[in-house]
Amino acid sequence: MVPVHSDVSFSFGPTQWIPAMHELSIAQQLIAITKEHLPDEQATCVLRIKIRLGEFSCVHQDSLRNAFSMLTEGTPLENTGLLIETVPLAVYCPACDEVCDSHHGIQSLRCPKCNGITGDIRRGQELDLEWIELVQDTKHGTTNSRSSNKDLEEK
Repeated sequence: MVPVHSDVSFSFGPTQWIPAMHELSIAQQLIAITKEHLPDEQATCVLRIKIRLGEFSCVHQDSLRNAFSMLTEGTPLENTGLLIETVPLAVYCPACDEVCDSHHGIQSLRCPKCNGITGDIRRGQELDLEWIELVQDTKHGTTNSRSSNKDLEEK
């Protein structure tokens, strides 16, 4: 995990919406990780960040988007798009010996085939930074680059 050192302070009026703290800290982490992987050139712009967010991750997408937007306002990341891929909840059923998407939702961990109760979650708790899409202005025009999750782990 990358530690976040933030000198950002917030002033909220009585009618302003404050994102949940959980999503706020996640947005801070996404911003910190993104900044760590920016090249030193001043002309680099972050177009988009893509994350994979599990249905059972306990992260509210709208709160995360609002927190990200609030934290990047007035910064070089202000116009960065936050793409969120939702990963459906999947459970392993020992009776069926299969991993299946749970169509019962997060309130009931049941196998969709036999309706058996299972707590063996195999997918749906993810919170992964997939890639960062950059644009760099160079002498020869504009170039795009993407850093995959693998690239981020290696640095």
